Amino acid sequence: MTTMIPAGKLSIPLAYNEEFLKLNDEQRVALYLSLNCKKFNLIHGFPGTGKSTIISLLIKILVHHQKKVLLICYTNLAIDNILKKIKLNYHRALKQELNFENVTELKNYFDSLDLVVGTCFSFSDIVFLNRKFDFCIVDEASQQHLLLTLIPLHISRKFILVGDHLQLKPLATKSEALRMSLFEYLSKRNNVCELRRQYRMGEEIMSIANTLFYNNKMIGFGKKSAVHFVDSRKYKDIKDFLEKIDLTEKTAILCYFNIQVSHVKSIVGKKCRVETVDRFQGSESEEIILIFDPIMDCEIMCSKERLNVGITRAKNKLTLVGDKEKMLQFEIFEALFGTLNDLGIY
Repeated sequence: MTTMIPAGKLSIPLAYNEEFLKLNDEQRVALYLSLNCKKFNLIHGFPGTGKSTIISLLIKILVHHQKKVLLICYTNLAIDNILKKIKLNYHRALKQELNFENVTELKNYFDSLDLVVGTCFSFSDIVFLNRKFDFCIVDEASQQHLLLTLIPLHISRKFILVGDHLQLKPLATKSEALRMSLFEYLSKRNNVCELRRQYRMGEEIMSIANTLFYNNKMIGFGKKSAVHFVDSRKYKDIKDFLEKIDLTEKTAILCYFNIQVSHVKSIVGKKCRVETVDRFQGSESEEIILIFDPIMDCEIMCSKERLNVGITRAKNKLTLVGDKEKMLQFEIFEALFGTLNDLGIY
């Protein structure tokens, strides 16, 4: 038995009806339109809006309808996070060796699979040359190069792109055109399903991102949170600051540069997680300490997308650390301090 859906449309199986009904209205619309798109669907999910929840349920429903599904993620960590939510027979591209005596055995193996997962780089392998998937779902699609994304889409009949072009863009050093993802390109020319209701950040943290990046379209859930700015000039150095605060496994320290990550790790050891902002996209923590020092005039430091990611990883407490005098030399941080003042946070 299934939920009543117009003829010719993929329905919500009874086995997943309870999960479907737990979704909010925007999530249900995004999932239904993805199931029944003609060629593709775009889902713009604000931070903490349940993008991985949508993806995992979408995969389970598609497999129930005997569709062959390809899942593409930007990182292997993102793949792991989604696979934890589903229990299906899958193949992990470039992670599992394929040893078959003939093409028939290889075909039978892929026909037996519900799901194939990997990064964009995984699908240039010759074993996928004559494969055709019913659906390709691309997570963090706004962070993936347009040309790379076309590789798995070429072997799929339909595709779903899930992302947030207001977060980190594809890395490119030589061409500005290569900094545009397929998600951003298509979203400028097509309707997009927006997920605005977030379940991660407390109100104060959300308000900063809402004002700076989301035109106050993001919706919260009424939970309180704490935001603090620490002027690093009040301390001898970052070591002096870190040794005077309590760090727990619920804390994550985020830095802009790898060299600062190494330095902070040498100070805090294994007390808490320490990562670059870039590596932490897609993750979250109860408490985030976002360290801006050393302040440098470079593209990494001036990126509003990077600042957005750093702020929106926090659930309950956000501590911003940096040399305020130097930060105020940058337009993006001027806007940050202006927002903190307007919200009565700083």
